[in-house]
Amino acid sequence: QYAFKLLSNDRILVGFENKFTIVDLKAVLKNQLQNTFEITKVLINGEVFPTANQLVLQKDQNNISIYFSTFSYLEKSKIFYKYRINEEEWIDLGNQSELMFNYLPPGTYHIQVKATDHLGNEQSKKLSFSILKKPSFTQSTLFYILMGLFSIILIISLFKY
Repeated sequence: QYAFKLLSNDRILVGFENKFTIVDLKAVLKNQLQNTFEITKVLINGEVFPTANQLVLQKDQNNISIYFSTFSYLEKSKIFYKYRINEEEWIDLGNQSELMFNYLPPGTYHIQVKATDHLGNEQSKKLSFSILKKPSFTQSTLFYILMGLFSIILIISLFKY
């Protein structure tokens, strides 16, 4: 005969013919994601870019793809990802281990990515990186200062004329 009994501390006593074993549910359901969460590849406008914790993009670098991996033995369908930008709400990526941004406006973006497994266990390590998208010259502070000076010079010239 076979039997089982729930013990304290999330353990189960399982009995077989002439023997028994104790199964620790926490160990069985232990997170298989082992803090090996890394960026594997960065593509900017379709070209490979060195991976770094901060990406500095020029005005014409618009299409960004960031690939990451947990380097886990779990099936890809059992790992789920979420990301957030600038500490806002988490956005679900499902099983997709890639972030894509098209035509990102100028600014600084702090991005975090987290992974969970099919049992709801969250990996303790999160990916954190920043993207600094530089504005075009016509959107820069220097441009506005020069336009202001030009306007002042133009107005003074008109009054003197």
